[in-house]
Amino acid sequence: MDCEKMEFPDNLFDIIFDGGTFSSIDLVKAYPELSRVLKPDGFLIGIETFGHNPFTNLKRKINKLIGKRTEWATAHIFR
Repeated sequence: MDCEKMEFPDNLFDIIFDGGTFSSIDLVKAYPELSRVLKPDGFLIGIETFGHNPFTNLKRKINKLIGKRTEWATAHIFR
């Protein structure tokens, strides 16, 4: 189901949990829809992978330009 247009009724969920997808969805469309299906006293819990972190993105661009991978990328991509 698309989080930008869900088939759930309003105010259905006490908790909505997101595990690392906020960086790959249209937040302008998704947040109002998540708010619609979340109860007024509910919780939206999200764990993100820094997709929108400007400092992390800058470091990634610099590393790509100079041909350097981070230690994490080397350890996890080339195992």
